[in-house]
Amino acid sequence: MSVISGMITGYEKVGILVVQGAIPDFNQLGDDCGRTNLAMDMNMNPKTLRRRLDDPGEWSVRELGRLADLLRIDHAVLLKMADEAIAPKRKARK
Repeated sequence: MSVISGMITGYEKVGILVVQGAIPDFNQLGDDCGRTNLAMDMNMNPKTLRRRLDDPGEWSVRELGRLADLLRIDHAVLLKMADEAIAPKRKARK
């Protein structure tokens, strides 16, 4: 974990909360990070980021990887979070 001036960065704090399960969904992740800054740091249009946060099925694997790198967490954590978010929609279609 990188430490800047003895402090953990904001994204790292959010990453820790995601890993611990304290942030269970993508919308809350956007609220805790600040959507505008997160979009800018991901090189993504803020409207696109909002759409992804609202519908996790819209994330590409590459985008989830970039987000995981930004939060400094294992990519599998976000993949699992996205899968859990879209699972009810898959079941509803059956």
